[in-house]
Amino acid sequence: MIIQMKIPKKTKQFETEVRFFIQNIDEFKERIALVGGKLLNDFSFVDYYYAPKNKSWNPLNNSLRIREWRNSNKSTAVWLSKQVIETVDGLSFKRSLYPEGKIKLFEGELDYCKEILNDLGFEPICIIDKKQGFAWRIDVGEQAFEFCTEEIDQLGWTGEFELDGTNTKAIKKLIQKYQELLGLSINQMSSKPMFVIWEENKKVVKNLLP
Repeated sequence: MIIQMKIPKKTKQFETEVRFFIQNIDEFKERIALVGGKLLNDFSFVDYYYAPKNKSWNPLNNSLRIREWRNSNKSTAVWLSKQVIETVDGLSFKRSLYPEGKIKLFEGELDYCKEILNDLGFEPICIIDKKQGFAWRIDVGEQAFEFCTEEIDQLGWTGEFELDGTNTKAIKKLIQKYQELLGLSINQMSSKPMFVIWEENKKVVKNLLP
């Protein structure tokens, strides 16, 4: 059991994310292979999303979840994210307000995590099951970038670019470069957090809530 009390240092470094929709995963894997992509590892986990019981907050800017890993030595933990949506020259992406991207608040058994969030005044709002995921790496000249593809229950296949930096225009150029390399159209891209994307595309299934 771990309770994280360390406050992150304020720096100019930030994490950005852009998610994209994949219409045909087999064709997309062929594209990855065509540009020299290599599989790094596979993963699977479930995210239990929470929100305040007696207070409204904007899911575009706030995210609180318990992440439970499958077939992994990684521990179940409570994660907090705070972000804004930024647009640079017509391209939008999610920028974290924490340098680390998301902050681990607590680590322990799933039921204990749920109990703590309930005691703190939060209630479950949905479960997002990432049934299978794959991390990839592509070398582009002397540079390389990594991304993931994930099959999400009730949503289908999506992918995500995740970049760290200090300059939004430079990050925008990198995102466009990766987008073109993988043959993605702007219509496939989304800057919204995962919960918002899932809620907009599929109804929240209440009977799945703990």
